[in-house]
Amino acid sequence: MKEELIPMQPLARKDHCAVEVVREETLVYDLKTHRAHCLNPVAAMVWQSCDGKTSAAEMARRLSGHFQAEVSEKAVGQALAELREAHLLEPRSCPTGATIPKRRMTRRNVAAGAAFLWPVVTSLTIPAARAQRSLQRPPRPPRPPRPPRPSPAR
Repeated sequence: MKEELIPMQPLARKDHCAVEVVREETLVYDLKTHRAHCLNPVAAMVWQSCDGKTSAAEMARRLSGHFQAEVSEKAVGQALAELREAHLLEPRSCPTGATIPKRRMTRRNVAAGAAFLWPVVTSLTIPAARAQRSLQRPPRPPRPPRPPRPSPAR
């Protein structure tokens, strides 16, 4: 299986992005593509560390200290791969020379109890406002007035 390469010192793409932290998740809305991305705490910290100067090894050390548990370079590599796939990394920060291999999460990582420290980026497309209008039902025409009821005969 061919491994994809990811940048060693990536730079986060923050232009045209609205960022909101909700509880433990970080929500990033891309104003250009109308895609929303939900980053778990590990992926969010990796994205915030992408300053174009910090290596994946340094990110792993910072994450391990922050979460007080071992966070491997493999987990950081997975986060970077998912962030790149979500277009949350600057394309120019992906040089061909400085890279680390991208790997998928294995059952062994989950079985070892590292699942809560595994990065997750969930993305979805939000329809533009004009597209949302097309999904609404057309308004009903007003009802005609009711004819008056005949009064009862006495």
